[in-house]
Amino acid sequence: MTVDDSPVIAERLQFMLSEIDSVEFLGNAFNISAALQLIDQSEPNVVILDIHLKGDMLVANGVHLLIQLRRKYPQMKIIMLTNVAVPQYRSTCMAFGADYFFDKTIDFEKIPDTVKKIQLQKSAASESEEDSTSQKIKILHLEDNPGDAEVIFRYLKKNDVDCEVKVVETEADYKEALAQYNPDIILSDQSLPNFNSITALEILRNSKIEIPFILVTGAVCEEFGVEAIMRGADDYILKDRLYRLPIAIGGALEKYRIERERKKNEAEKEVTRKKIEESEKQYVQLVHDLPAAVYTCDLNGRILLYNKAAIELWGREPEVGEEFWCGSLKLYDTDNNLIPREESPMMMVIKNGIKMEGREMIIERPDETRRHVMVHPSPNFNAAGEVIGATNTMIDITDCKKAMLESLMLVDRLELKNKELSQFGYMLSHNLRGPVARILGLASIFDVEPNDNNFIVEKIKEATVELDDVVKDINSVVSVRNSENDKLELVLFEHKFDLVKEILAREIAQCNALITTDFTAARSVRTVRNYLYSMLFNLLSNAVKFRIPDKQLRVHVRTYIDGDFICLSVKDNGMGVDLERNRSRIFGLYRKFHGLPGKGAGLHLVKAQAESLGGRVEVDSKVDEGSEFRIHLPIRK
Repeated sequence: MTVDDSPVIAERLQFMLSEIDSVEFLGNAFNISAALQLIDQSEPNVVILDIHLKGDMLVANGVHLLIQLRRKYPQMKIIMLTNVAVPQYRSTCMAFGADYFFDKTIDFEKIPDTVKKIQLQKSAASESEEDSTSQKIKILHLEDNPGDAEVIFRYLKKNDVDCEVKVVETEADYKEALAQYNPDIILSDQSLPNFNSITALEILRNSKIEIPFILVTGAVCEEFGVEAIMRGADDYILKDRLYRLPIAIGGALEKYRIERERKKNEAEKEVTRKKIEESEKQYVQLVHDLPAAVYTCDLNGRILLYNKAAIELWGREPEVGEEFWCGSLKLYDTDNNLIPREESPMMMVIKNGIKMEGREMIIERPDETRRHVMVHPSPNFNAAGEVIGATNTMIDITDCKKAMLESLMLVDRLELKNKELSQFGYMLSHNLRGPVARILGLASIFDVEPNDNNFIVEKIKEATVELDDVVKDINSVVSVRNSENDKLELVLFEHKFDLVKEILAREIAQCNALITTDFTAARSVRTVRNYLYSMLFNLLSNAVKFRIPDKQLRVHVRTYIDGDFICLSVKDNGMGVDLERNRSRIFGLYRKFHGLPGKGAGLHLVKAQAESLGGRVEVDSKVDEGSEFRIHLPIRK
């Protein structure tokens, strides 16, 4: 019979095998449970088994069936098939008891010849067995009376005992015959010259030759016959009652044949047991060496086996037989909802007896870190097709999830950059058009009214200065956008802020501003020195510029830790901004909200510089109450 989940392969195998004389095709099974049922019913001589069956366990399913068959049917011939004939598969299958291992892609046509070879081997074994049963019985007869020996021989022939007899009467001849004649049975008279049956029996038993010993004597008391049997003789026959001899010979030979078969079977069972133990060790080692996390549970959920990858994934080593369902401390779904143990994937597949396709989950480790995993639990079946537990294969997809999230963030950033680029292009065009248009207009009337030439030149200078400011702003923005290679340094917040206060000392003194700082939570940050200075300068200068005239300006600058970021907060009690109307515009280039002098480029530069450093800027603001700008800078070691 065949076990293959491909209908095409199964049909082709059936056609090929049906072409062989004296071969009966018993059928094909598509999965392990169906295969076990069909094999138990039909007991085939040869099973052709696919190494991987899609409908069953993910881990070593074909090999798992191979182990069960080799344990239950040691004489069965098993041919393993695969589409991926890697050396590891071949060595594993042969170690687990496969007789042949074929690659479907190149060895498929060898299958009929292999089956024929198995058929011939079976026929040869049967003929050999028949030959062995038809051979003459070799009898070693200890007898010092030639007449009695001849009478016994003729009696056996008369009663259809097909035998050949070698008669000896001395101890030396007896020992030589044991070694060279290879008798099947010994018949012994009781008394011989310088020799007797008890000594002959002891010599036989000490030689470790396991053949029957029957005492055939003329006159012996019953007590002696009982003693001889107690010493190891198989029977005793009186010469005047030879009618019992053929039956005794046949019974003794059958007894020893059965005993030899029993010992042979015991020896084969022991060899098979050792092979199975070795196979199971290799199976366990195979599971332990798999790169994916794998573990098994029994019907009650007790964890029975897990590999090194599972220990690394769980971050702990559960106690075998004492812990249930999963080695991780907690299980969550993708919405971070805690999954009760009784609803774990392993319990569900054991309860339903159906394999669960890949399901994404989150496990929590002892250090409270979490890993995203894709689980593939499958039920385990015994030979009767009953669920006896489950095997779960877990693939750690945390890095994939992280990479996917980073890709999505990169897409969002690109979309934002494109949007900003579009806005920047529009504003650039708008702000360049004004001064250029004025210059062109003034140039067109130059010398038309010579008396106005000085006035026109003055206006051209003003427009040129305005154009130069726009170009400088463009240079500042573009330099920020291309800052990936700028040097990162450890910079003290207090030192940079003191420099900013020195530059703005006159403006701060004029408005009598009260400026306080608190850098105790984070005194320094690894960043681009000039960017930190620029961000502090723009935020403090804006606080001074957009203060409420009749209220003392208060500015508080502090740092604190927010996850993986150092947050720099600049908070004032100035004019504030209506964020309901202007939140989307507050960081735009050339955006102004209070009608005061200025270009409206400062906040745009703050945002661009923070983002180029891998950070972000947040703002809270209310009209006439003030604003707080929070710059989040990544913590770098």
